[in-house]
Amino acid sequence: MNLGEMLSQSARRTPQRPAVICGDEIVSYEALDRSTDALARWFLREGLQPGDRVAIHWCNSVEVVKLYFACFKAGLIGVLVNNRLKAPEIAYVLAHSRARLCFSQPELAPLCRGLRVGCPELQRIYTGLPTLETQVLADVALPDVTPDRVAAILYTSGTTARPKGVGASAA
Repeated sequence: MNLGEMLSQSARRTPQRPAVICGDEIVSYEALDRSTDALARWFLREGLQPGDRVAIHWCNSVEVVKLYFACFKAGLIGVLVNNRLKAPEIAYVLAHSRARLCFSQPELAPLCRGLRVGCPELQRIYTGLPTLETQVLADVALPDVTPDRVAAILYTSGTTARPKGVGASAA
């Protein structure tokens, strides 16, 4: 079972239990499962293919959880970009990971906007999650994601050399 399937199973078992609590915001398993299914379908409708990378440059929040689980469900690879990195380090991570999309918190986005020149695979930088019409995306099938697939790339801090990307599986 992969991480996306684990979320869906939890949503079936305990739909109204809190899955994420962040400040005053509480998201149930059912709501998180529904929203991440829709976001995963949106990724695929936007032309992303399983194995593509999505950079997440955001402080700890519900948005990060949604993006991460949507990546798992779509077979994409989530690339967490530390929100304390400086522009040259962010540029390196975006280019090295070959991220196709980047979701950057509005306050952090100015660090990313000027970096697209050095990141030829980066198609777009978003400063918010898209508003999704679940019924419109229902016709987009989610891929089969095996637990042995890479689900995330985590980068070291790079204090003594360039950051190193480490893959983590979907299990």
